[in-house]
Amino acid sequence: MSSRLGALGRLADLAEHQHGQFTLAQAGRCDVDADRVDQLVAARLLEPVAAGVVRLRGGARHPRSQLYAAWLMLNPEVPARRRRGPDCGVVSHLSALALHGLPGVEPRGRPAEFTAPAALVAPHASVTVADLAECDWQVLHGLPVTRPERALMDLALDGVDFGQLGRLADDLVRAGLADEQILADALDRALLVFQRHRQSPTTAAAARPCRGDRYRCLHSRLVPAAD
Repeated sequence: MSSRLGALGRLADLAEHQHGQFTLAQAGRCDVDADRVDQLVAARLLEPVAAGVVRLRGGARHPRSQLYAAWLMLNPEVPARRRRGPDCGVVSHLSALALHGLPGVEPRGRPAEFTAPAALVAPHASVTVADLAECDWQVLHGLPVTRPERALMDLALDGVDFGQLGRLADDLVRAGLADEQILADALDRALLVFQRHRQSPTTAAAARPCRGDRYRCLHSRLVPAAD
């Protein structure tokens, strides 16, 4: 019994700074092996959250527990308090919009999405390698996450049509999560990058109607479409 309590105490110290969660690799570094973790799960003191991640029962849950678990598994041995963004992986794309609380965005059935300046080994998640400026992300619910305008820009660069992006932008504005002009500027930047790196002159010209459609979705009285 005392051995079990000692193990539980070490795990509690770890979980306290991680919304009650920890990885099996982190537990191992605290001298708690997988068999002891299984015993604590069987005793209903711990509960599985995702592959390789367990939660100490009895405390508050992270509002996006699966997403937080996926972030922990990007570098399963390193405690959250020792991680630094953006190198540790930043929640991005639809996962970012869900973390911001955009109504109707529930990326169930999709892997958690992250962006990092260098590749990360993450068979459980989708990681985009891209540079992130300090202004592109923030910390929310203990997770580094791209700001709504950067998330929208990333979706545009992934080929999401501008009609859908416009609807997402409208929802962000209505929910008070982003400024309309900032979102429109972000989509402008995405369109320029898209035309420069992914399109020929012919297909770039064909994209102009999409730009106009997007502006209509973003209230064209404020942001007129350009030729």
